[in-house]
Amino acid sequence: MPAYVIEEFGTPPAIPSGALSDTLLAAMEVAFVDSMETASLQEAQKVALREIVAAGDPRIAWLIANLMRFAPSQWLNAELANAAAALLEINAPTQNHWASSPTSSSPGMSRRRRIT
Repeated sequence: MPAYVIEEFGTPPAIPSGALSDTLLAAMEVAFVDSMETASLQEAQKVALREIVAAGDPRIAWLIANLMRFAPSQWLNAELANAAAALLEINAPTQNHWASSPTSSSPGMSRRRRIT
């Protein structure tokens, strides 16, 4: 990856290879499909979203970002943005979740220090 990209956006998280596990796919169905149908996260969807974040696969952040375009409520959009931020190892957004670059001083997402 070019140095200017890393300088602007930070070091990307490690990307796993291979297929997603059946457990992760099941959690994605509960968290994403069911939440869009009900316009909210019920307890089952909240548990599934936590399982997705715990899996730590940043490839899922792309799907979350796409779903955020259609999230029927601001609260659901914020929950999805927080999950994507966790998967990408960046600070959670405070508003306008995807509008600013990670290193800008505006209130969007910013790179967080990896805890080792």
